[in-house]
Amino acid sequence: MFSQQPHYGYFAKQATIFSTRPSAPPSTSAPSTPAVPSPTTSTTTDITSHPNLTSFQEAIAEAYEREYGAQVFPAGTGEGAGDDVAVGGSGKGGRGGLGRQVWHTPTELFRPFYSRIIARALLSHYKLHHYPHSPLRIYEIGAGNGSLMVDVLSFLRDKHPEVFERTRYEVVEISAALAERQKQQAEMAGFSVELVKPGQERRKGAVATSIKNRPTAGEGKAQVRISNVDFFDWAGSSKDSCYFIALEVFDNFAHDMIRYNLETLEPMQAVVTIDATGDFSLLYEPVTDPVIRRYLGYRRLVSGNNATNASGPFSSSHLPVSATPPINPLLLSSPLLRKIYTSLPFAPNLSAPEFIPTKQILFLEKLREALPFHRLLVSDFDSLPDAVAGRNGPVVQTRYGGEMVPYFGMLKEMYSLIMTSPPRKLSSDFFSPHRLPESSKPLAGTPPDLIGVRGFKHRHVGVYDHAEFLTRFGSQDELKGTTTRDGDNVMLSMYKNVKFMF
Repeated sequence: MFSQQPHYGYFAKQATIFSTRPSAPPSTSAPSTPAVPSPTTSTTTDITSHPNLTSFQEAIAEAYEREYGAQVFPAGTGEGAGDDVAVGGSGKGGRGGLGRQVWHTPTELFRPFYSRIIARALLSHYKLHHYPHSPLRIYEIGAGNGSLMVDVLSFLRDKHPEVFERTRYEVVEISAALAERQKQQAEMAGFSVELVKPGQERRKGAVATSIKNRPTAGEGKAQVRISNVDFFDWAGSSKDSCYFIALEVFDNFAHDMIRYNLETLEPMQAVVTIDATGDFSLLYEPVTDPVIRRYLGYRRLVSGNNATNASGPFSSSHLPVSATPPINPLLLSSPLLRKIYTSLPFAPNLSAPEFIPTKQILFLEKLREALPFHRLLVSDFDSLPDAVAGRNGPVVQTRYGGEMVPYFGMLKEMYSLIMTSPPRKLSSDFFSPHRLPESSKPLAGTPPDLIGVRGFKHRHVGVYDHAEFLTRFGSQDELKGTTTRDGDNVMLSMYKNVKFMF
């Protein structure tokens, strides 16, 4: 399984989330002493004061330079950058922001309007299905600076106090620095916070991580809980209804690569080898990795096909493209044509690469075990430019002259470059299954490649374009607050390669 180099990507220890609010170093003062600026202040001009989108983008670029471009970092702190914006500088150490990774997100760029729309989406579903019988429980992974948490809770406190008083918010954060930042942000906004550091949950007992029987914030308990732990090691659980938010998380999960035998359509997993001289090579072998097998099994189930014959499912015209190998449709439909094609001189015997989201599978399986009655709100990239060849290929980047440039190789640089794959195109079928009760029987006649995949039922979820989601759940207040003087809405105009699932 491909995995990120530990100093890069979403899970970096030195990652910094760009913020339009003034920044401050972590404070060792008492919680009552302000550690970060008030969230009501901003370093950027109000969006409505800009004449057009270009003016707004220039203001953001100037804020980048002002905040990160003139700072001095010690040498040897590592290199990296986030998203598609790199901060100018001089490589390792020295002047410039290259000593840490700087990410920008719509949550930060369009504060607080973007978060308020997400709050409205959650609120609409909660009031329709759970209010007033159940409290509002929100979980978030990849919370960055904690801006979404603060803005959602502030919106509920100011506009929906009857819901706010029964709301609990828990962040699962792998980065110790970001967990401290989130705590400071929540305290400055007036919320009571409990920060659980690594090891504390286990010392207190796993039961303490469940919010099922906790009183509401009005009874003197923390409104916000921040668990500084890797989500995959998180011991929390709840059997109650809840909402789970993951914004721009899936694109940073590791992917595996498979290719298909053109004659038999058998999937082959890629294995990276290193020879005695240190050169990297790719070898292909029949799929034995259990996570890859489960992914392929899930995909066959959601496509409505349980055939055991490897060549059978792919000849059906009703299957979605994402459920078939990346092979020309004519070759897919005819074993004879494939046999003739592979016998030609210099013809490949394997299909183009397909990068499959195996880490996402582990995430979703963990989520359905810990929070079986969750509703998932996901936002992520649906496509990325300059990707490596192949279906769902990663974007590989390196630094050259202070700029992020695409790199179309993979193996030789895989331990020192940033690898980001877009998540599998958001599909309500693929992401909606959740496990049936333990008493459910396995599917009759389960094929060998479905081992470990159990029956599931579908939930009604929607997949939206970025602008479609924002206009569906946003109010006129949010849309007006992100519109420039020429009438262009910058929030709707940017991030067009992003989709929501909810």
